[in-house]
Amino acid sequence: MKLKFPWLQSQMIRACKDFADMRLWEHYDNMDFFVVQSPLEEPVVASIMGAGGQEYGLSVFRGPNAFRQPLMLYDKPKSAVDKINTIGFGMMYYKDMDHLEKKWLKSCNYNACKSDWVPSVISKKPGRMMEMAVKDHDVKLMLYILKGIKQAQEDGYFCPTTEGAVDSKMMTIDVSGDVLEPDVSVKRMSFPGSKELLDLCNQDMLDEAPETEDVAEEAMPEEVLAAARDHIRKHYIDWLDMPIPILDNKTPRQFARSKKGAQKIKKLIETIPIPTGNTNVEIPRKEMLRELGLGEKL
Repeated sequence: MKLKFPWLQSQMIRACKDFADMRLWEHYDNMDFFVVQSPLEEPVVASIMGAGGQEYGLSVFRGPNAFRQPLMLYDKPKSAVDKINTIGFGMMYYKDMDHLEKKWLKSCNYNACKSDWVPSVISKKPGRMMEMAVKDHDVKLMLYILKGIKQAQEDGYFCPTTEGAVDSKMMTIDVSGDVLEPDVSVKRMSFPGSKELLDLCNQDMLDEAPETEDVAEEAMPEEVLAAARDHIRKHYIDWLDMPIPILDNKTPRQFARSKKGAQKIKKLIETIPIPTGNTNVEIPRKEMLRELGLGEKL
């Protein structure tokens, strides 16, 4: 595996490590999408990985349907995997890398020891398998993205949170010039497909709310109503300890341990739809919040 400019690849590795040092996953999750514009190709859609405590890094969707790809993965993940066009990386300990990853890291002119936390940068084209990022174009793109994120964060402009967005504008990092020291600006912009993506972000938590069957109000004896209330209460309290895919397979209780996670779970509990058909059956919102230590404010 011979690279044309191994010194540039080593800069990419260092940029990935600088990104990891910022620990942005403590503040944002994989549904906080943002856009990066560079001279290299069409705008790309990126998100931070790591809020779920499993894989830490960056995911980037690219190509003419970049804004559509997250929706494809959300709607039909199995069939969408073959169609996505992506690049990104996950951090791991060097000792846990496989032979090809270690060989790739060495080809990047980067020497690591067993305990080093280093990135594995992978790209995937539609219809093809994932592969290590070796093309100079891909390396430069990653450098633009990572340098742009770092500068935006240092300037205090990095805020990709999409929760509550009411229009089609997304945080957009514009990078140009020298790939190692690019000019960086941050703005909010609309793109074809950005509204649909933001709609997904605003609905993802609500879609994971627990569901209950409608309870007919007619012919509802008090003892049956009491049993229904008890059943619904238990259902929602149990839901707090159920792994939720959109929460990186964490339970709401686990996800609420961080400040940002607690805010999202609180909002989710507040917006769970009331089961239709009987106004006497209520969602135990206050009890759910107390269970999570979030107080009783609704």
